[in-house]
Order: sequence, then C-alpha cells, then structure tokens
Amino acid sequence: NHQNQRPKGRGIGLVKIEPRTENRDYMPRYQLEKFKQNCERLLGYLSRNNPRDLCAVFDIGTKATKLLVGPKTAPTRETWKSSAFFNDGQLFPIGTDFDLFRNRLDIKSSGALEGVCFFLDTYQRILSSQGVPKENMHGVGTAVFRWMNNQDEVVNHIRKHAGFDMHVLIAEDEASLSGRSILHTY
Repeated sequence: NHQNQRPKGRGIGLVKIEPRTENRDYMPRYQLEKFKQNCERLLGYLSRNNPRDLCAVFDIGTKATKLLVGPKTAPTRETWKSSAFFNDGQLFPIGTDFDLFRNRLDIKSSGALEGVCFFLDTYQRILSSQGVPKENMHGVGTAVFRWMNNQDEVVNHIRKHAGFDMHVLIAEDEASLSGRSILHTY
C-alpha cells in the first residue's frame, strides 16, 4: 500500500505556507489564500496516488508559473481521465520585470522571481514530504529565459530555491510541446 510508504502526518502543517521574506507584493492575500487551498488539493491528490509513480513538471514562463503532476506513464485515450492529474498556476510576470534595454532580469529586485521561487519551493517541499522523489521533479523555462543574457545566473538562482533541476526549452521544443498538449486535450 503506497500510503504506508509516505511519512507520517498529513495536512498543510507539514509545510509552512508563508513567504520567507517580508515582501509579500508578489502574491496578494487573495492569491495566497487560493494557493493554500491548492496546496491542500495537492495533498488530497497525493493521498489518492502512489507518489513514487508520479512526476511533477514546473513550467516557468513569461507571465505565469504552472505545476502539473501526473503519472509517469502517460494514459492512453481509453484510460485518460482528468482526475489522474493535479495542476495549479499562479501569475508571476517575470516578463514585466525583464529589462529590455539590458536583456536581463535583476535577481535582487524582481518580485515576480521571488514569487516563482516561493511557488517552486513550497510545492517541492510538499511533494517531497509526501514521497515524490526529487528525480521525478523537473523545471522548464520558456521564452523569457531565452532572452536573458544572465540566463545561467537566473536559472541557478531558481535551482537553488527549487531543489531540483531545470532547463530552458529551445523555441522549437516549446512550440512542439505546446502543439502536442493541445492535441491531447481535445
């Protein structure tokens, strides 16, 4: 039984859902409350599935950051059901903080980047605490990262906060994956 493999305890109390800094501008109170509800929803999802059989993909984009958790083995058309997946997304517009004149993102002043790191860190801690292996967690960066002349610095900053690997998709791969996801949706 996969529930016996999970650490004892349940609930959001295992992971404190509060920003680690006093600057809460990146996540207004209403978003933080919704985020807490989504964390509880994730815990419920994890309790109904074997965490070792799941993978988590964090999509860090120009306007938002998203999390999709699902089975490592993709369902077929016949076995597909939406309850097999968990997803959440929050608006953290890194593109707004991106300096178009210098082609860089200032790590120290980007509230959106701080929000992304909070999102990744919180969800990674929940997933880990419930038994999802770190090697089953992956992050991908999209267009905004390709524009940065300090891409390595920003990606390393995110990796440090996330605790798992991340890579930046090339434009062709991003387009191909977007097309595939649309085909599998309908």
